[in-house]
Amino acid sequence: MSSFFLSFKTKSGALGKKRKNLSQVKKKRDSKAIKNKKIPLATTIPTDEDEDIPSDSDTENKDYQSLGIDEDFSDREETAPEKRLRLAKDYLQQLKAEERGSSTEEDEDDDVDNDAIGRRLQEKALEKSGRIHKAVADQCTAPPLESIRFFKGHRLSVTSLALTPDGRYAFTGSKDSCIIKWNVEKGVKEVMITRGKEGAPGHTGHVLALAVSTDGMYLASGGTDNLIHMWNPLTCIHLHTFRGHKNSVTGLVFQHGVNQLFSSSLDRTVKVWNISEMTYVETLFGHQDGIIAIDCLSQEHPITAGVDKTIRVWKIIEESHLVYHGHKSSIDTVKMINDKNFVSGSQDGSVALWNSSKKKPQVLKSSSHDSADFG
Repeated sequence: MSSFFLSFKTKSGALGKKRKNLSQVKKKRDSKAIKNKKIPLATTIPTDEDEDIPSDSDTENKDYQSLGIDEDFSDREETAPEKRLRLAKDYLQQLKAEERGSSTEEDEDDDVDNDAIGRRLQEKALEKSGRIHKAVADQCTAPPLESIRFFKGHRLSVTSLALTPDGRYAFTGSKDSCIIKWNVEKGVKEVMITRGKEGAPGHTGHVLALAVSTDGMYLASGGTDNLIHMWNPLTCIHLHTFRGHKNSVTGLVFQHGVNQLFSSSLDRTVKVWNISEMTYVETLFGHQDGIIAIDCLSQEHPITAGVDKTIRVWKIIEESHLVYHGHKSSIDTVKMINDKNFVSGSQDGSVALWNSSKKKPQVLKSSSHDSADFG
């Protein structure tokens, strides 16, 4: 398509002179208006139809702006820090009311025991962090036999057990290479994961370890076939297989609140696995013999024990670990009470209570169980 344009020719810059003359006229007109105190040209003159009558609120808003205050401060939403401060004040008022013995009467603050409120706040903080110590009982009584429910389904010895976070289901592993999902409330078997074979995932040796993640989304199993299988606890569908251990997998534990799995093995190593991505992370070395037990809480500090008679707390971020001695024989079990205290049991029949800041046990109860003769 063709196009065209028009060109207006002027004599020796005549157009430029016209523009210059127009600008001079405009300047003269503006200066004349200012001199006669007329409204500037840039100002819009309101008519009767669109004229606004100033209100008291407009005057107040101008005052707020002169003070540097947002004119919409009364209507804006509460910020997160302000909400936390308000909730903290409300909680303190509630504690004060409870200490006064009345939730309606507002007495003077002098009548409130501030030390008692401080102790309650400290106890609440310790409870939230999992470090609170409560005296529960000094004796344990066995429940009546009629209240005990028995579950039967495995053909050989049961070697491991794991509960879902809500306590509704239990998973058991056995020397028969099977894993069974139980409905705890009904006392019935729901699903059996049978021995693995070609085309069907599963263990081909004894199942020695089970663990359920704290969010209830993953079930991990390990055994004498040196494998770790990942399952969906709801459907019992196989998700993934981890390979890497060179000997039996003896222990599995999920870090609380994190999809990170720790495994222990008779190959004397601890391995770290990322469950979200189903990948291997790293291997921890230190034990001089096979590892039998492993545990972990919310911090990235798994604890292990084994045949070398030692307990080790692994500080993964710091790339170091602590070693504890106290038992005279292989340590078969270790459990964390909180991030500072843990208990252990040994084949020598002893049970020990530990504090992570001490290299020796705080309490060592010898002959708490009859020691087995492994000679």
